[in-house]
Amino acid sequence: MKKILIFLVALFSFGINVKAASMCDYQEQMELTQKASNVKFEYELEERVDNSEQFPLRYTVMKITILNVTDELYAVLKNDYDNGKITFKSSDAKDGIITYEWYNLDKVVNFTLDVYSSDQTGCPNESYKTFYKTTPRFNEFSNRAICEEYKDFYLCQRFVTFDEIDEDEFLTQIQNYTSGKINEEGKTPTEEKKESKMLDFIKQYKWIIVGGVVAIGGITATTIIIKNKKKQRDLGL
Repeated sequence: MKKILIFLVALFSFGINVKAASMCDYQEQMELTQKASNVKFEYELEERVDNSEQFPLRYTVMKITILNVTDELYAVLKNDYDNGKITFKSSDAKDGIITYEWYNLDKVVNFTLDVYSSDQTGCPNESYKTFYKTTPRFNEFSNRAICEEYKDFYLCQRFVTFDEIDEDEFLTQIQNYTSGKINEEGKTPTEEKKESKMLDFIKQYKWIIVGGVVAIGGITATTIIIKNKKKQRDLGL
């Protein structure tokens, strides 16, 4: 009785933790995988002008596009700005393109797009592909007059992905840049030199590195084969 009880508990736990098998047959799963692989997730920053007021208002919008969502699929777009979630279906597309406009450009945002099988399939709501994108924020320092002179400096770029900094840090970094202590990317000559040396090393020895990885893989495979053959001999096979 005790053994049966242990077996039932183990079986119950296994059923909770392991994802159930797909309701679609192998052929349909392959077709869905192929269709999901064709889905594209992109974004671009688009400058616009609003002429409805007395004076033209210039603003930027992030245009998110999702391509190739077929009737057998749907996509769920999530963000960590406000934890919003929106679902798109093939019926939302125009000429095969789903468009979504994002206006909250004051923070760096992490987007996740999950592609699922739709109710037009034999296995609805199963995940087939996931995209991750980090989008930039508007940098208020880019409007400073000094940035007109140093447009190439990283703290003067209009859209950035680094964390927000305060006024003192901005002025300090500008001073470091103008004095030659850091470059346009905010790196010191020492950091830049180290990165350059590392890239040169990789370029010079890339075939040796690749060959070493292949050799290690070959050794591992050979070891497994030898072990398997020895095991077969021990078993008299």
